Amino acid sequence: MADKKHAKDWQAAIQEEVDSLVKNGTWEEFILPQGSNLVSTKWVFLVKTKDNKVERFKARLVARGFSQVLGKDYNETFAPTVRLDTLRLFLAIVAREDLECSHFDIKNAFTESYLKEEIYLAPPQGVHVRRGRVLHALRSLYGLNQAGRDWSLLLKGELTKMGFVQSLADPCLYTNHPRQLILLVYVDDIVTAAAQKRDIQCFITTFLLDSTPKTWGRLVRSLGVRIIRNRSERVLTMDQEEYLDAMLTRFGISHGQHTPRKIPISDYNQLRPTLPDDKLTDVNEY
Repeated sequence: MADKKHAKDWQAAIQEEVDSLVKNGTWEEFILPQGSNLVSTKWVFLVKTKDNKVERFKARLVARGFSQVLGKDYNETFAPTVRLDTLRLFLAIVAREDLECSHFDIKNAFTESYLKEEIYLAPPQGVHVRRGRVLHALRSLYGLNQAGRDWSLLLKGELTKMGFVQSLADPCLYTNHPRQLILLVYVDDIVTAAAQKRDIQCFITTFLLDSTPKTWGRLVRSLGVRIIRNRSERVLTMDQEEYLDAMLTRFGISHGQHTPRKIPISDYNQLRPTLPDDKLTDVNEY
C-alpha cells in the first residue's frame, strides 16, 4: 500500500468500489439529524494474487461497526455459518451420485439488502458530498454489525421464493427436490450440485438476474479447504496443503526442516458400529 508506484492502481480500485456502491443506490446525501449517531468508515485494501502474481488491487469501503450504538443503529446480529461436517456430507453425496458441482460468489453481496435502521455514515476519502452533508445508508454495508444477518435473511427469502427448503439440521443447506438442486451457502459463496449442468446454469441465471458473480465455475476450494475430484472413481478428497505451505513459509520453515507426523486418531477407513466400550462424545458440550 505504501509503494507509490501502485498509486494509480489503488486510485482505480477506490473509484471502482465507489462507482459500484453508487450504482447500487447504497446511500444518499443527507443532513445529519440532531441527536443521530454518525458511524465512521474506512478503506480496506487487499492485493489479490494468483500463482504468486498480482491478479488485482481490491479496495473495499467498510463501516466501523464499533462506532454503532446497540439498540439505536442495530439490534440482532446473528447469521448462520455452514458447518464443516455439512460440507463433508455435501461432497460425499456429490461424489457418490456423480453430481455436477459448481460454485459462485456474489459481488458486493452485503449491499444487496436494505437497512431497517436509520444509519448515517461519515464520508470517507474519495467520496465527495456537499458541505454539511453525510451519507444516509439505504443499503447495508460491510462492517455494519447487522450486515451479515441482513444478507442471510435476504438470501433465505429469495431462495424460498424459488422453491428451496432450508435444512433444519444446518440453515446454510438448501434443497429443491423438484429441480433436484442442492445449495450450500457460506456468506456470499454459494456451492451448487445437481444431476445436470444445465439445471445449475439455469438456477444461476435466474437467481442472479442483473447481478454479476465475481467468479463461478468448478468447485476447487471451499472454507479454506482444497477439493480434488476424481470423477472416474467417484472420489473427492479434501486437504489444506496450501495453507500448511503458507504457514511454513511465513515462519521460515523449509520442507527439509520438518517431519510429517501421524495424527493421534484411529486411521480405520471403514465406518464401524459403536462398541460397548467406546467413549462417546457429548455433542451438547460443544
